[in-house]
Amino acid sequence: MSMESPQFTKGVSSRAKDVVRDSKSPALFGLGQTESGGEGSLSPSSRSFAAFMEGLRSEILAMDALGPDERGSTRGLAYGKLFGITKHTTKSDIISLLEGCNVNLDDMKVDYNRTYMPTGMMIQFPSRYAYDAAIRAINRKARLYKLERADQSQWDFITPYGGKSVETMILTKQYRCMHSTSCTCTKGHLTEDGIFLILQHLNWNPKLIAAFSCACKWFDDVAKRVLWKEFCKARAPKMMLDLQSSGSHSVDGNWRALRKLFIYCSGCTKGGLFNNIHIHGHFVYRTRFSRTSGKSFVLPQCRTDVLYVSDPCEHLDQEEEGDVGFFRGVFKSFAMSKVRKMLISRGAKFHPTEVCPYCKAKLWSMLQAKMVPQSASCRLGSYEDAIEYYVCLNGHVLGICTLLPLYDSEASELE
Repeated sequence: MSMESPQFTKGVSSRAKDVVRDSKSPALFGLGQTESGGEGSLSPSSRSFAAFMEGLRSEILAMDALGPDERGSTRGLAYGKLFGITKHTTKSDIISLLEGCNVNLDDMKVDYNRTYMPTGMMIQFPSRYAYDAAIRAINRKARLYKLERADQSQWDFITPYGGKSVETMILTKQYRCMHSTSCTCTKGHLTEDGIFLILQHLNWNPKLIAAFSCACKWFDDVAKRVLWKEFCKARAPKMMLDLQSSGSHSVDGNWRALRKLFIYCSGCTKGGLFNNIHIHGHFVYRTRFSRTSGKSFVLPQCRTDVLYVSDPCEHLDQEEEGDVGFFRGVFKSFAMSKVRKMLISRGAKFHPTEVCPYCKAKLWSMLQAKMVPQSASCRLGSYEDAIEYYVCLNGHVLGICTLLPLYDSEASELE
């Protein structure tokens, strides 16, 4: 057992303490006497024992200088800041380093800079004695670290953070948030830069961004303006560069609508856009959007328009409807597109009740406007007379088709 541990010193009897504290005799530390009465030299084993006893004596004297509260009571808390940690240093590493100092995970807080790199670790010790023991342990085991005294105000200032805790935190909806200067939700949270770095590290997880935006209006504004944009750029970088190449810093609708288009198949309800069928909407893990495929969904006179469209999301064996496929897409700069001008010139009317499931804008029926080309069914692999799709004022496309059956002979060829 290390001589620095409190358990060791507690086990020393009071008589032993008196001997160690009061004895100045060279014999106690191995200084032998020659036959002539002169002082002899120390043997190697005597020198190591002398060093051990001198260290023990210093430690006991240091303990006696402290009051009983400082030795073990929580009222004698001491604080220190540990320098030299890296982003790979864990709290368990520090506990192992400070073995015998009676600190646990809750007694540590990591201090980060604006880029979320650790600059140090605040440690709360149960006593001044434990702090002194930590100094000795660091000097003996790891000279790369440096421990300096700190006070409670420095400890209270740091908010503990654990990267994994972001995934499991429970958020409370601020229903009456007015986004005013006196609103509590605008105070005490991270800066936008900090939020950006955290969610970037989490690879722009859409579930976390959605949960984050539900906390209050301020968080929702940050998500709309920054986080969903970065999610879209990470999910489809080339597509985003093209959609923004016209000079706009935004897209038609908003970023939240576009991210929903990326990851959500809207399905349909009976009596809705596609009257005779009911299929629940669902999230889609990953979807491929193609600009080349989009040319098959517009008339030849509108082929200069840019449309990104997805592969059909297949819902098989839908009773009388057979194999159903849903597809979705988005026009680039739809307000300036030839498709929009043609819809207006043909007097196309909006759907009387339904709106776009992604941005809540009004919808035009491309089928009623007779603007569905035959090439669309070829691209989707569907029946020619079983395809219908809509486009909203913001250029979002959603449609349905009945897929051709994949015969056994065709399946074997594909394999």
